[in-house]
Amino acid sequence: MSTLKLKTVSGGSVSLTPADTASDLTYTVLPDGDSGGSALVGYLPAGTGAVATTVQTKLRESVSVLDFGAVGDGVTDDTPAFNAAILAVFNAGGGNVPIPPSVSHYKINGCVYVKKGVNILAYGATVKRYHAKEIANQAFQLDGNNIIAGMTYDGNATGIADPSNFVLYHDFNCGATLGGADEFFKFESCTFIDSPGSVILPSSGVRDLMVTGNKFYDYLDHCVYVGGYSYSIGDPQNVTITGNTFRGNASITREAIKSRNGLDGLLVSGNSFFLPAGRCVTVDTGDVSEANRKATRVDVVGNNAICQTFVQNTGSF
Repeated sequence: MSTLKLKTVSGGSVSLTPADTASDLTYTVLPDGDSGGSALVGYLPAGTGAVATTVQTKLRESVSVLDFGAVGDGVTDDTPAFNAAILAVFNAGGGNVPIPPSVSHYKINGCVYVKKGVNILAYGATVKRYHAKEIANQAFQLDGNNIIAGMTYDGNATGIADPSNFVLYHDFNCGATLGGADEFFKFESCTFIDSPGSVILPSSGVRDLMVTGNKFYDYLDHCVYVGGYSYSIGDPQNVTITGNTFRGNASITREAIKSRNGLDGLLVSGNSFFLPAGRCVTVDTGDVSEANRKATRVDVVGNNAICQTFVQNTGSF
């Protein structure tokens, strides 16, 4: 830190003086990264009734992953920056974490933990997974009250090259939320490509899942797989899948949408499917040990498809 001493003269002007000369004003030059300067500058929005604050407080109303060191060059591992930005917003009470467009893509090489009440807004940005299941089965772990919007997500199945273990890979894992009426998960306006397993995996106990206006291109397991094995938590509730596009190559035979081990409330409507070797929707009870777990309030209507099988039902309804 350096200090410049200033001396006031007649007329209100200021003159520079040597460092050892007495002064009545001091101008301090802060080093890069010091936040003290913005805390000393006032800010008053325009308009009647506006409340004065500081530049520092105003700027901290919104942070992005870039503020925590994300680069988006396709080489740097941006996982720590993503997690740091999400944690900062969570600790401030929740809100949005923007992921701005970058010159290449954001590389993630480990799990990104999306805390409760934090939204990821990635309009124009591409995020690419690099890690195999030995590091983490999932790419994103969502805790609830989360929106994922505008992201182009590359699951990088081709690069990971572990096709025999596709059932162990999840891109977006949604944790159980039963017990909180305000809890939800929403995916909107995203593009998901080349998933090494299932793209969106809501566990047993998830409620109010909305998948709207997204594009799914190629996957090894499922695009949306609702269900799981923690039966004591309860069945998933209120799953809405509308206005999406599902497209798979000729090698994809598995369902785009699958419900397993019971659920209460599934709406699949207004979607387009191009799965020449695959199935669009399967609703089943799953494991023999959990026979007769019912799927209730299931409505599949107003979709269009090119596929081998449109809907397959097994078990009780």
